[in-house]
Amino acid sequence: GREVLRDVHCNGARNNGEASSDMGGIRVALHLAKKIDNFNYDKFFTEFAKLWLRTISLDDMMDYVEDTHPLSYLRVNVTLSQFDEFIDTYNIKPGDGMYIAPSDRIAIW
Repeated sequence: GREVLRDVHCNGARNNGEASSDMGGIRVALHLAKKIDNFNYDKFFTEFAKLWLRTISLDDMMDYVEDTHPLSYLRVNVTLSQFDEFIDTYNIKPGDGMYIAPSDRIAIW
């Protein structure tokens, strides 16, 4: 699994269902956003990030590692980095921390 703290690993396979649900929800929201004139993508992405913004204790982090839900920062950073709208809104380029090449992005539907 991916190391989330020194010597603490998260099992990504256990998170697939919830991560896929997050991806699907964002995909649907962005599809609907295309129908709204002057949709504010910055506000949409910022509010999504705020939804998952939290400070948790080390004990809570350890519980999260065993949970089926991705860690909050992964729910935001990894999920949003999959979408062109996010990449374009923030002018993210190859070499930037949140850049994922189109060929490496996960597509839901």
